[in-house]
Amino acid sequence: MRKLNKFLLVVIALTIVAMTVGYSALNSTLNITGDLNYRAQDDTRITGFTANSKPSQMTIEYSDYSKHEVKLGYTTTGACSITYTVEVKNSSGVNMGILSINGLDNDVVVQSDIIGKKLVGPVSTSTFTITFNSTVAETKTYLLTIEFGQIFDITYSGLDNTDSYIKEVLEGGQLKQNLGKDSDVCSVTMKGSNYTGYTFSNETITIPSVTGNVVINGYAPTVEEPTAPNPPELNGDMIPVYYYKIDDKNGEWRKADENNLNNSWYNYANQEWANAVTIIADRREEVKKYDVDTPIDMDYINTMWVWIPRYSYTIKSEDGTNYYGKKTSCTMPTRTLPGEIDVKFISKEDERETGSAQYTGDKASGWYTNEAFDFPETDEEDETNTPKKRGGIWVSKFEPTGTVSSCTNTSCNVSSVTVKPGIASIRSKTVSNFYFMSRSMQLNNASTYGFDANNGDLHMMKNDEWGAVAYLSQSRYGKYGNSDYTGANKEVYINNDSNKVTGHSGGGPSVSSSATNWYEYNDMTNLGTGRGEAGPGASTTGNITGIYDMSGGAYEYVMGVLEYDEQGVEDNEGKIATGSSGFKGLSSSGSSTGSYDLPNEKYYNKYKSAKPTSYSFPDVNLDSACNGGKCYGHALGETYGASSGYNGWYGDYAYFVSRGGPWFRRGGYYGDATGAGVFSADHGNGNSVSSYSCRLAFAP
Repeated sequence: MRKLNKFLLVVIALTIVAMTVGYSALNSTLNITGDLNYRAQDDTRITGFTANSKPSQMTIEYSDYSKHEVKLGYTTTGACSITYTVEVKNSSGVNMGILSINGLDNDVVVQSDIIGKKLVGPVSTSTFTITFNSTVAETKTYLLTIEFGQIFDITYSGLDNTDSYIKEVLEGGQLKQNLGKDSDVCSVTMKGSNYTGYTFSNETITIPSVTGNVVINGYAPTVEEPTAPNPPELNGDMIPVYYYKIDDKNGEWRKADENNLNNSWYNYANQEWANAVTIIADRREEVKKYDVDTPIDMDYINTMWVWIPRYSYTIKSEDGTNYYGKKTSCTMPTRTLPGEIDVKFISKEDERETGSAQYTGDKASGWYTNEAFDFPETDEEDETNTPKKRGGIWVSKFEPTGTVSSCTNTSCNVSSVTVKPGIASIRSKTVSNFYFMSRSMQLNNASTYGFDANNGDLHMMKNDEWGAVAYLSQSRYGKYGNSDYTGANKEVYINNDSNKVTGHSGGGPSVSSSATNWYEYNDMTNLGTGRGEAGPGASTTGNITGIYDMSGGAYEYVMGVLEYDEQGVEDNEGKIATGSSGFKGLSSSGSSTGSYDLPNEKYYNKYKSAKPTSYSFPDVNLDSACNGGKCYGHALGETYGASSGYNGWYGDYAYFVSRGGPWFRRGGYYGDATGAGVFSADHGNGNSVSSYSCRLAFAP
């Protein structure tokens, strides 16, 4: 026993001496283990191994260290622990960490957050601790092998708010990073080369083994709180409604809560726009007494309306040249696949913003408010127009339906006019017929619909009002923001029914009129693969709350007309090229035409062209086409390409008004396929055509 004790004392003494000996003295007698595949690994080594304290219950058998190994044995007489500080020197020029420590068991605890993480920077020294725990009297021996590895940088581009993202991964380690809601990965490089071995699912990118510096080029939308729209302003006896789905092809309109508790009537942040209806006279009082959630028989409804709240917009250029909207995926916006139009709702009390309607950097700026939201009020005594701030405008949900005679004044009997789905639209009328019809609905037949004849202004839609709907549809609040649709399917689907029946959908944006099928407006069959719902895909929201027939169906005349004069020619200054509309003005040849005085100027938009005989956009000079300036918000110059033809956004038609066709017609018709769409602009003579209809608007 005495010999054994003397032997242990000698071992302890030798161990203490060994712990104070420098690395260089030991390296020549120790085997080096570990994978030395590159210089950085070879230049990172253990340079110190020191006991912080030694408990009386523990006898150290031996301790030694080499480049990557620690040898240690001990004997304990009871429960105890000892902690060692390990010094590591990195002589390389890169960050290094510990890949693994082999030879451990459950009694050995390595300092937390050491393995797999950065340990030591370039040309520097660092330390970490290892603790040996014993719960019983025992003798143990360890050979700990430490494998060092390089730390590689993870760089993100095209992604915001990356401060908390993983920026470094140890060689061979897995990268797993959530990139945020609605994010996408556009490309990944590793070691400077394209890397395809990653997976991307549930907004998380996973790279199983990082072997070089990584650059992740991605997309994640800027998180912005949606702005609140002005509440809808109901006129007269208008009734708020919402759609209750029974099954994919059936449902009913029910009376909504006007106070919109729990977004039960509308939720623009979720692309759910407010709808309202007017009721036939002999059922009106009955329906007004309905409780909220009571179904309203479609036979009781004579017109249907959708609220477009007051907003400002701006358009971004992602490539620094073309203003095709903002990216919402990895895809760069183009003319044929445009991006998002930024929209913010503004208060009814807010003055119009008059910025450039374009970004000036990466932040949304240059906000502009469409003049449609300041529809003028007319002083009856001196007939002067004063812009009036509107909280929004009502737009007819479908093209007008029913029947009407040739209307030539604002006192027509238009009691048979409706705005409903599944009925052929009213067509074969001149522009003046459509205008007088719309005004008569309020001025002569208010009792038929329950409108207030003395408040608000029901009229034929103007061109800037068309633009207000189109831009909202291309925003986060419209079909563009509806996640049920992807890619080209974000375009409003065409109504390809050759019978011009309202609310029908071809199930795609450019479906031919020769296709044998179309869908009802409320057919919610899921078409899959980012195509969304069959019928509502033809609305401006991609769901049933939006506005229909704005792509295809019938062409829609709008109140937008050419001012006849050529720039610099004074003889015809201020005169209107009214064509065959029925309104007094000038024909294409410059002679007088028409029977009816043009209405108050607040009811139409006027346009000038540098070459009035041409309908080609390049001939127009769009910088001065609207009141000597740009046509902000009209879905014209801002949403067309470099020439005419299929050069509007989504490849829609892009034609200006001319002397031969002085009136704008919008949306295309059932047979226009690619050329049809909410951004389609074309021209007509104002005459009665079997494929031409119109749209109604109401400024409350």
